[in-house]
Amino acid sequence: MDRREFIRLVTLAGVAWKMGAGRNLAFAGDPPANPFAGKWTGEEFEAGHALRDEKLPSLDGAQGMPACDVLVVGGGISGLVAARSLMKAGRSVRVLEQASVAGGNARSEEWGGIAYATGAAYFCAPEEGSPLETLYKEIGVLERAKKVPKGEVFHDGKLVDDIWAGTTDPKNADRAKAIREDWKKIFDDRYPAVPWTEESGWTKEEFEAADRKSFADYLDEIKAPPHIRTLCEYYCWSSFGGKASEISSYAGLNFITAEFGDILALPGGNAAIAKALVASFDAKLVTVDTGTLAVRVEEAGGGVTVMALTGGKPRAYAAKAAILAVPRFVIPRIVPAFPKERAKLVKKVKYNAYLVANVLLTKRPSHEWYDAYTLDTLDPQKCGWTDLIVADFVVEKKTDRCVLTAYRGLPYPEGRDELLTEGSYATLKAAVMKDLEKVLPGLGLKKEDVADINLSRWGHPLVQARPGQLADRLMEQISEPLGRIAFAHQDRWGIPAIENAIEAANLAVEEVEDVLK
Repeated sequence: MDRREFIRLVTLAGVAWKMGAGRNLAFAGDPPANPFAGKWTGEEFEAGHALRDEKLPSLDGAQGMPACDVLVVGGGISGLVAARSLMKAGRSVRVLEQASVAGGNARSEEWGGIAYATGAAYFCAPEEGSPLETLYKEIGVLERAKKVPKGEVFHDGKLVDDIWAGTTDPKNADRAKAIREDWKKIFDDRYPAVPWTEESGWTKEEFEAADRKSFADYLDEIKAPPHIRTLCEYYCWSSFGGKASEISSYAGLNFITAEFGDILALPGGNAAIAKALVASFDAKLVTVDTGTLAVRVEEAGGGVTVMALTGGKPRAYAAKAAILAVPRFVIPRIVPAFPKERAKLVKKVKYNAYLVANVLLTKRPSHEWYDAYTLDTLDPQKCGWTDLIVADFVVEKKTDRCVLTAYRGLPYPEGRDELLTEGSYATLKAAVMKDLEKVLPGLGLKKEDVADINLSRWGHPLVQARPGQLADRLMEQISEPLGRIAFAHQDRWGIPAIENAIEAANLAVEEVEDVLK
């Protein structure tokens, strides 16, 4: 899912903007109604599970749909970017998205005029002049995005500025400062790019050695002090859905050192990017079919056919080529010709779940931040959250109410089942509230100020960046084009970041264009 900027110092200008930005618009009367009270939002499991369990209705008598140049299966960020790139090349495109709304895990909801993320919340500022910057400018998100200052953590129930200056652990302040400087230098001089390239400043031998080592072992080597270790551990839960011992040190550095660049956020999180992509489509060239589950993808007659279900009714789509912007574990289920040796590799890839809780508050905290991690000792299977975001931090005109977005990665395989267990909504909501009660007093809040807590569940978005996965080219072997079928999605390199989702889309479009020439 996303990159947390917890290692960037809060500048004086940032503090001034943070404390006084915008103006409040007072509400009168009772709190707004909560349309999602007691209801799960987030990933929609039913159709995918029917595909997994082979409990699909008959495909006989399928309705034939208009042909197009390229079919894109999956309407997350990667699929939407691919569709837009193809559209700009003059191709006709149809996007098939199984959920009721496009965006993948980049989604949002609203309460009383406050847009809040139910999935990914923010993104890295692109390099000047890069294709990524061009994309963001063309769809109009850079002009609306705002830089978010960071540096706070929750310690002993209080919001504390700048852990990297030793605020929470004066005895180890010098070591924390040294690590901060080392990571800043890595970001400035030799950023660990994914996919690795010689231009990154890392030799192939250095890259492979770093990738085969766990992030936990790396933290041991650099003698990370206890609070930094705790922060990095929870960072891995929240950003990778895995423990530091399960994450490649190269992948860990790819995420953490990126935090020394600018981090940008939009109202409603990265859902704003997904919506901007859809809004940029030329309706004459791009059609998005939501609520449509692709169940079989095959090459046929010099093109590609896709059988899908919309509302349980079969449809038949035809195109010259296809891009599958879906998780790797889905591909063997829907592509009968997918090679068995590659299907075996797919089974080596691990995915974990995460939970997003949005806390609806009837008043604002006494002071604000963007994203702060807790330093409490947490049981990964029982805690409520690892980090907490002020959802409308970047909004200029704030209300007297507030939404706090709480993230909790579930860094264990059983986490997915936990989200589906009957009664889990109440259990998980109680866990969020229990951890929240530890920090409410320090924010000038009481339990009574919490109007409700909404939960969003994500069972599969966080692909595990495991040690050796990049060095062994595991994901690249799985993702090689198959005839007229190319593969996108954020897990093309096993890194759960929006930037990788977009890069995967660009590469898949190149592969499809080679076929269409």
